[in-house]
Amino acid sequence: YHNRVWPAFFKLISRSNNAIAKIQGINMDEALKKRFIAEAKFFRAYAYSKLSAYYGALPLLLKAPEDEDPLPKRAPYDDVRAQIAKDLNEAAADLPNSYTGADVGRATKGAALTCLMESYMFDSKWAEATAAAQQVMGLGYTLLPNYSDLWKYGNKETKESIFEVHFGSANGSNYADWCDSDFPPTSGGGGGYAGWGGFFTPQQQLVNEYENAIDTDNDGVIDVVNKFDPATITSLFDVNQYINRDPRLAASIWYNKADY
Repeated sequence: YHNRVWPAFFKLISRSNNAIAKIQGINMDEALKKRFIAEAKFFRAYAYSKLSAYYGALPLLLKAPEDEDPLPKRAPYDDVRAQIAKDLNEAAADLPNSYTGADVGRATKGAALTCLMESYMFDSKWAEATAAAQQVMGLGYTLLPNYSDLWKYGNKETKESIFEVHFGSANGSNYADWCDSDFPPTSGGGGGYAGWGGFFTPQQQLVNEYENAIDTDNDGVIDVVNKFDPATITSLFDVNQYINRDPRLAASIWYNKADY
């Protein structure tokens, strides 16, 4: 896992640095230039936010690859996190709220501010995280009326979506092909595809976090909400544990005896 994560994110950082360094010298529309640089800063910050969460102190690379020290030393964790915040604030200032046409799916102001919020939350900087979240909430995002609609194949880039990675069948990039191996649980020595899988199988602890939600008078409105007690489960195969639970459980997790 680490042999893939470390080089993949540093490749993204290197490409972002190269874009930032080279785009500045191009004679082009200034507004578009600012947006491209902002997108590169977003991805650099995103990569560093993930890497620093895994590894702490990191080589802090901010120049074009040919201008960097070939053997960089690790920068302190706080310096890395400060650069993440700087990049994301600068990116948010120059990124649009939304896109149209072929540009849909690119990084937006909301994506940068959400990444900033998550970074602050990871470091328990609650006041800063709250401020970033409030900016996101002011950008026009709304919840879908039906939570389960989030997972329908045709519902892409909804008013609830802040940043989506688009996958498709072009050039062999159909991510749906992985679903038969990544989502079913592993069995014995292997999973659903070629003897491996189950990477996204939810754990019982996640199921336990969904609250009880009871419609006492059967009018379609939940009247009682309280914390679910895991002690009531007689076994992992006890289907009674899924009765009268938060409807988001059934919409999110394919549990034993669930309709699919």
